[in-house]
Amino acid sequence: MRFDPESGELIPEPGSGTEPDDDYQPLPPAELEGGTADRPPVEVDFKLWARDAADLTGELLGRKVTTAGFLRMVRTGDAPLPMAGTEQWSQAELEDALAGQARAKSSGVDFELFARDAADLAGEELGIRLSAGGFRQLVINGQAPAPIPGTDRWSQKSVMDWVAREIATAEAAAEDGEQKEDSEKDETPVHADVFDFYERTFRIYYELHDTTPNALQRERPVMTWCEKWWLHRSVVGRLTAAWYAWEAAHAEGGSAISGWILEHADRHFDRIMADTGPLRMCKSEHTDALDVYPAQPVPESLRLADTNEEGEA
Repeated sequence: MRFDPESGELIPEPGSGTEPDDDYQPLPPAELEGGTADRPPVEVDFKLWARDAADLTGELLGRKVTTAGFLRMVRTGDAPLPMAGTEQWSQAELEDALAGQARAKSSGVDFELFARDAADLAGEELGIRLSAGGFRQLVINGQAPAPIPGTDRWSQKSVMDWVAREIATAEAAAEDGEQKEDSEKDETPVHADVFDFYERTFRIYYELHDTTPNALQRERPVMTWCEKWWLHRSVVGRLTAAWYAWEAAHAEGGSAISGWILEHADRHFDRIMADTGPLRMCKSEHTDALDVYPAQPVPESLRLADTNEEGEA
């Protein structure tokens, strides 16, 4: 064949053997579709090693079956023997033998397990290595279900129910631990105390101190601040309130810090630095000229033994 650039098609050349055969007759569609319809199906059986037979058994019964567990089923007659003269099992024979057990499982029929099988089943589901002796010890301690009365076997349903409870308890404990850890992490304040808060955070918002010569000797300085601010109880109280509010805003994130500056920090700072504020007498150094308002002791007869936070009985 050659390519025709004008038509863009492949054109057969004489003698190339690619020309259509004049005697060619396509088969009717009916013959193509139904040519094998009448052929009998071919029955193919597979030979399975013990590991593959155990996997198939588990799929049919809806539970994990180990190789050792499958071999025990063979010894107890719950699974067929291997093919004569081999160490392999017939898949068809195995499926036929287990069909009844599979139907029983789907209908809710329970199975009886020896200690070894119960331990294997529980260990597989819990993701741990559990021996028959270890399983019996759990039974003695009351942590695992007791055997069926009058037998040395366990109900598979009771074992699975126990495993489900153990898994649910472990998951709940892990979730509680994570929540507690997150809660403790969230509750840890950024600042150790109000003094740390002032040094690291609060003071950076207010660079208003007048450092020009003789500023403190003026009749009315631009701003009055006491270097021993921690000796003023009202200042410490206001900064403590501002600190608590800052920690809450920091934990909330987003625009909360901006709201804290406008609604908390600025208002507290304006009151502290006001002409009638607690630092107004500290012109050049700290002074204790200001104190809290005087008050007479409250008579005991006015004190209520049981009051709530609002002072109501």
